[in-house]
Amino acid sequence: MSSINDESIWITDIKEGYEYLKDTSNFYSFAEGLTVLITKYGYDGQIEDTVSKTNFIISKLQSVDVSITKSTIKDWFDNKRRPLSGSRNVIFQICFALSVSFEDIKDFFRRVYFERSFNCHTTEEAVYYYCFKRKLTYNHAKQLVNTINTFPVYKNKPSNVFTKEIINSIDHCSSDDELLFFFKENKSIFTQYNVTALDCINTLYNKIKGKKKDKDIIEAFKNNQRPDTRNCGLVIQEYLYSLKNGRAACITGRDITSTDFMLDQMITTNSGISKDTDIPDIVRKNFPSKKTFSDIMNQDTGQASYDSIRKCLILLKFYDFWVTQLLDPVKNEDKLFNIFDIYVEETNHILVSSGYEELFCENPYDWLFLWASTHDDPLGTLREAINIAISS
Repeated sequence: MSSINDESIWITDIKEGYEYLKDTSNFYSFAEGLTVLITKYGYDGQIEDTVSKTNFIISKLQSVDVSITKSTIKDWFDNKRRPLSGSRNVIFQICFALSVSFEDIKDFFRRVYFERSFNCHTTEEAVYYYCFKRKLTYNHAKQLVNTINTFPVYKNKPSNVFTKEIINSIDHCSSDDELLFFFKENKSIFTQYNVTALDCINTLYNKIKGKKKDKDIIEAFKNNQRPDTRNCGLVIQEYLYSLKNGRAACITGRDITSTDFMLDQMITTNSGISKDTDIPDIVRKNFPSKKTFSDIMNQDTGQASYDSIRKCLILLKFYDFWVTQLLDPVKNEDKLFNIFDIYVEETNHILVSSGYEELFCENPYDWLFLWASTHDDPLGTLREAINIAISS
């Protein structure tokens, strides 16, 4: 059985579900999570006193020689904004300043910041992992990072080393000297990350998008022939399925091999969701778009954030899973399994194997896909919700 048991994802009416999604009070806010964290680690003022909470964090950060503007922190507590996806180092600095435990920092990243905690494929976060596990200070971590940065990079190691292997090696370092020796011998493996995630995205992307040879299949299908469509991209297979049932939209003149076409077929838009909509920022920002996919496919530019990659993984897997069910439905007559549970299990497997957190109902973006997946027509439900967002 799936561990997802939030009743809200079983809302059946699409408009009601969208209203639930856009109401940010239904989800755990960054302000709430940060307040809980500082209360656990020394703050004893009034819970509603934004200024007092802000000053508490400022004073803690000053003790580790870190500066964040007061207005930024106050905006967090006032729910005016939340830290951007690229603010990971700021979150680590706050946790160092508060002396947050290893388990609590992992929980905070998952439940509040909505990202994985330690990306041990980067030098800084691998060192942070080592230091938090051993209750070492931020200054200690900075000294280790500065020393490691002086080491030359020897291309004597394969770059596709799994994060779990790195974590296992760090766990076996019983001293700073052993950690530094590990980095000195293996620094080249910290020059590339998100390898598994990008491989998964590429595999799903190539499985879903249209191919040049699919054009001939479409023409044959329109000429009342019945060609084998099983090797077509999934968006083309769905298009032909809809054409067969008299529901397909006109695609004349479209480049069926493009990302634009793929996204239009999958979610009705290739440009993401405008900031003018009433959908929560945490859903809207980095919503899969033509630009998002371009940044990911050209990862050497370093423009794709963890949030972008995770969101694309979730969308691609969602479409892959549910369109496959549409085209070749699983027989579930004996109720021996729940197709929703299988969807959650398969998606979580991809996320975890790629170094990301499992689906989490308190994350509004995840909620959208979990909620759509409880409906009889998950693809149609997601598309209708997105259309409401775009037109709002």
